[in-house]
Amino acid sequence: MGTGGGDTDLAAAAQGVVWGSFVISGVWLSVRDIRTHRLPNRGVAAAGLLAVVSVSVLAWLSRDLALFVRAGASAIILCGAYLTLFLLGGMGMGDVKYAGVIGLYLGSQSWWALWWGTLIAFALASCWGTWVRLRRKAIRPGTFAFGPAMVAGAGLGVWWSAGTPWLLS
Repeated sequence: MGTGGGDTDLAAAAQGVVWGSFVISGVWLSVRDIRTHRLPNRGVAAAGLLAVVSVSVLAWLSRDLALFVRAGASAIILCGAYLTLFLLGGMGMGDVKYAGVIGLYLGSQSWWALWWGTLIAFALASCWGTWVRLRRKAIRPGTFAFGPAMVAGAGLGVWWSAGTPWLLS
């Protein structure tokens, strides 16, 4: 074990807690969104609190202030982008609030994770919406559960972004 091995082990454990909390809250909110076409305020607030605490602990144990700042900035950026879509009539307010939570998780990984997670979420939702339309079923306003696409996109975005450093070289 190298210098500060204990801290490295704690940071790795904190990373597991971050993504464990993401999976638990993401699956729960996705199921709720599919069933009710709503992301409940209390559920999003609880997921947000869990995200803030777990990402803060990760940043502290990693001694990485940049991680904390990037995560916060990512939450603000993603929430702002979704708010713009809401104001244009293309997104529900629950999705806007949950975007801040998703942004926090994605930003704790990297800017690439934020980029890919967002892009993949919209690609998944577009594919699902197209499939529903092709089956000649109408999508009424307020009946499209975007939360599951956000969660799946975030998970896939983190996985995909781990392989994108070659884009920078």
